[in-house]
Amino acid sequence: MTQPSKKGRSRKMARAIARRKHKASIKRQSAEKYAARTGQEVPAAT
Repeated sequence: MTQPSKKGRSRKMARAIARRKHKASIKRQSAEKYAARTGQEVPAAT
């Protein structure tokens, strides 16, 4: 993993972005789960 990524970002930045994306997806999933349990539409906060 010594080669730079196609996007040209450093590995640290790529990891940070990946973590942020991962967190957002988890948050959205839990929000959807909560909406399904309570039976009401809850807009997922991005």
